[in-house]
Amino acid sequence: MNIKEKIKSVCDLLFYKAKEENIDLHYELDETVPKLIIADSLNINLFLMALLTNAFNFTEQG
Repeated sequence: MNIKEKIKSVCDLLFYKAKEENIDLHYELDETVPKLIIADSLNINLFLMALLTNAFNFTEQG
C-alpha cells in the first residue's frame, strides 16, 4: 500500500471538518518514509481517521 497516498486521502476527507472547527490541517512526511509498505489498508485508514478525529475533538488547535 502507498502510505503517502493513504495519509493524503485521509487528510483530504477531514479537511472540511477541520475547516468547520477553525483548525488548520496540514501534514509533513519525512523524505525517508517509504512510499510503499506492507500493511492492512483498511486498518491504517481507520487508525488515521480516529487519530485525526480525536485531535479535533480533544484540543483547541487539533
